[in-house]
This record gives sequence, structure tokens and C-alpha cells, in this order.
Amino acid sequence: MFDALKEIEIVRVHGGRQSLDVDRAAAEEPLEVRLHGRPFAVIMRTPGADLALTAGFLLAERVLKSADDLATIEHCREQPAPGAPGEDLHPENVVNVTLAGGSTAGLDQAMADRRQVIGNSSCGLCGRLTIASLKTDVAPLAFDRRVNAATIARSSSFTIAASRIKLRR
Repeated sequence: MFDALKEIEIVRVHGGRQSLDVDRAAAEEPLEVRLHGRPFAVIMRTPGADLALTAGFLLAERVLKSADDLATIEHCREQPAPGAPGEDLHPENVVNVTLAGGSTAGLDQAMADRRQVIGNSSCGLCGRLTIASLKTDVAPLAFDRRVNAATIARSSSFTIAASRIKLRR
């Protein structure tokens, strides 16, 4: 399971001096939601309460009418075969839901009616059906620019001064 917080290496700049440090930031991971093993949607989340999030998401999408419509809800356990799409998929990022009661009759309709969102998010995740579909053959961007410590210090001071949010020190 992924933690809700990740440790990241940072460079602190104080008084024009740099020092290496470790900070914590909220983790964000894609969650692939499957209905009866079939991809339904991919949503972003901070890992932790994946099963409750999935149930709430399916309720909001009108796939579920009540908790009685859930037969099973669990993280996927199977690993894709080597070379198969999604072979590097983390099973903890995939939740499979099996429907019970009246919802099973509407499974095909739910799959047909799912939102095919074309979002204008910069990450390109909105509207994807599988995490594996996020992979592309585009090479990473090369970035070789450096910003000196004095520029960072001036920028952060300006940002803090212009912000209504007061930082606790």
C-alpha cells in the first residue's frame, strides 16, 4: 500500500544559503476502478481509503443505489503477464467491484453510460479507462536550466508577501 505522504529530497534556501533536507508531501496516485474485472474509470486520489472512495464514486456515478448493491470491493491481486499492457501496474492502484442485487442487471448499461470525460487537466488523466492507457511513447523532456539561490529567495519572498495565507514557522 502506498502512504498518503511521501518523503522528497529538497534544497532549502535561507539567507542565500542552500542546504539539503527531506520534506513530506501529499502523495497522489491514479486509481483504476473496475466493474466485474472490466475497466470503468481512472481517478486520482491520495492513497488510503481506496475502497470507501470507490464505493462513493460509484454511488455518485449512479452505478450503486445502496450499499446492498456491493457484493465485493477489493484491491486487485493478479499481476499482468510480462509484456502485457499494464505489466508495471501496482495492484494497490486497482480496485475491482462486483455488483449484487439489482445493479448486476444494469452492468452493461452502466458501462455504456459511463462518463467519457475529456478533461482539460494538464496531466491528461481525466477520461482514461485504464492506468496502462496513460503510457505514451513520448520521451521525457530534457531540462538543464539552473536557478540560483538568490532568485529563489526573491521569488518566495514575493509570493509569501502577495499571499493572504500566512506561513507558520
